[in-house]
Amino acid sequence: MECKILRNAKLKYTIADDTTAYIVISDDKHMEYYNNNQDSIVSKLEWVNDCEYNAIFIESSLADLPFKAGEKLNVKFEKIEDSIVYCNTKMGKRVVEQKLKLLSHKDK
Repeated sequence: MECKILRNAKLKYTIADDTTAYIVISDDKHMEYYNNNQDSIVSKLEWVNDCEYNAIFIESSLADLPFKAGEKLNVKFEKIEDSIVYCNTKMGKRVVEQKLKLLSHKDK
């Protein structure tokens, strides 16, 4: 699987209460935007390999977010099929399977 394209990509949640929510990955930065770009989550990325990274939470403007600065979220990309990115996210013992729509990417 060619995960390198996800190092600079824009993705959209396929299942989310906020249909405007999307993610931008830019090398070592991970941004999530919500509520028509009114709210965001900022994380720093540590790449484990081309298909896995740890997002270290920095800050958020979302009031009800349970993460604290410095907490890590592990993301493993499992496959990309028909512009859908399948991944597993893990924080602590909680693992969540997700599907994200690949909106755009930049090859480097």
